[in-house]
Amino acid sequence: MNELMTNKMKKVKNKKGFTLIELIVVIAILGILAAIAIPRFSGIQRGASINADTATASTIINAAKVYVADKNITDDTTLQAINIATLTGANLIDAPGSTKTTNTAFFLEVTGTVSAPVFTVYDGGANTGNKILPTPDTAYQK
Repeated sequence: MNELMTNKMKKVKNKKGFTLIELIVVIAILGILAAIAIPRFSGIQRGASINADTATASTIINAAKVYVADKNITDDTTLQAINIATLTGANLIDAPGSTKTTNTAFFLEVTGTVSAPVFTVYDGGANTGNKILPTPDTAYQK
């Protein structure tokens, strides 16, 4: 029995673990990888938020165009009175909620004439927000 214990103790002494230097090198490598990956991930998240807001803005504009065609709107005053509430009331879109990029409400502005309407979507408001579509402001550029 004593011989068995002696053999086990020798095996335990012969086992080698990682040295402190090896552990420090591994931790340093993991730190470098994290320093590279975290900024890239946040950039990917921002791009995804911009894409989501642009897709929602596109849906709002398309719904407004459908509304104009469906209601056969012929005067400029009625055209320019179209907003998101009009489109949700007509069941063309669900309420879009807040933007992913700036966490503010979507705002639809319709300008121009019936023969040449201009549909613009902002976050927050026409005079205070960033333009999402048709030509995005810098907040919505990648």
